[in-house]
Amino acid sequence: MPILNETYQVHGTITDIYAAQDFGLAFNSYGMYNEFLKASYGEESGTSYIVENYGFLQFFLNTVIVVVFAIGCQITITPLTAYPLSRLFPKRLSDIFQLFFLGTTFIPFVVIMIPQFRMFQAMGMYNNYAGLLVPHLLPFGFYVILYKAFFDRIPSELIDAARIDGGGEFLIFTRIMIPLSRPIFVVVAIYTFLSNVVDFFWAWLIVRDVKLWTMNVALYNISRSGHTSTPVDFLMGATVFTIVPVILITLLLSSKIQSVAMNSGLKG
Repeated sequence: MPILNETYQVHGTITDIYAAQDFGLAFNSYGMYNEFLKASYGEESGTSYIVENYGFLQFFLNTVIVVVFAIGCQITITPLTAYPLSRLFPKRLSDIFQLFFLGTTFIPFVVIMIPQFRMFQAMGMYNNYAGLLVPHLLPFGFYVILYKAFFDRIPSELIDAARIDGGGEFLIFTRIMIPLSRPIFVVVAIYTFLSNVVDFFWAWLIVRDVKLWTMNVALYNISRSGHTSTPVDFLMGATVFTIVPVILITLLLSSKIQSVAMNSGLKG
């Protein structure tokens, strides 16, 4: 090629031309997405200085806070609720409470969302972390029934032997019931994680401040914000960033629950 020879003093013959793939450019794209987010929702745009400094990491952190708090509450409060129903209350009273918790699972959220929203707004829990976290302090009815059914299967002789040895109810609960219910803990953790990491409506309803958005709320608001400059690849990349942790953690916990279920149980 005379032109190349004149400019670059090239000697020889060109045999092939190819394009090399650099997967690192994909990560550079995510960096550009974060910069775009900072520019669109940062302090300079009149929205949030936290988003300007941390970008999408702030939304990810909000989601982690909600999910971890929900898991901690459900694996703590639901067994405390189920143990009296299984071992302390009379059977008739226990059946009434069990029917109550079962009935709560049949109530759609759309039925209670307006009263719940007005109640939280009146208590000063609107547009803050309290509105996102406090609802998880209520034990989920399905988990209570799940724990109670598991506690009912534990032989009464084991509980009676612990009481004869002088063990109180708290000791029985912490030293016998909790270690034996490890498979239920993993099941509750998995379902709580999946149900809260994809939760959208309540988080969207109770917060308006940008720095309080969770991942799903951020994706929804960005997609409908009216920014004509919002690229489609930004939304797709952010969606992948949201889905990948869910897939990875689900696979890890699914293998964990199988191993725990196989290795747990009563030993004579």
